[in-house]
Parts: sequence; structure tokens; C-alpha cells
Amino acid sequence: MAQIYRFEVGETVLFTERRDDVSWKAEYTIVAQMEPDDLGQRYQIMSTNRAHTRTAHEHELSARD
Repeated sequence: MAQIYRFEVGETVLFTERRDDVSWKAEYTIVAQMEPDDLGQRYQIMSTNRAHTRTAHEHELSARD
């Protein structure tokens, strides 16, 4: 069965990171749609400000306004 992803490769999104009682958002670009795991859909994202990538779950991402 085909996976349904909310975000497309090349789309700029907001990634929300939470640690303890602090959270912040930063812009990232979707570079790949990855296989889901137990927590759901996963993406490889690249920072728009720094040269690094990371993996994020769909629930950690939101559309950019």
C-alpha cells in the first residue's frame, strides 16, 4: 500500500524541537520521504540556515505560513 505523506520533497516547513519545557521552531526543507516507523511518517530535512540534515517525524513538522 502506498504511503501518504503530508509534505513533498523540496517543500519548506517549520520543524518544532522540544526539550524539557522549552520549544523552538526553525525552517527546514524536505529532502526525502523516509519509510515510516512506529511513530509514523518520517522525513529527512535540511536546515535552511545551516548545512546539516536530520530526521523528523511528521508530527514535528508544520506548514510554513
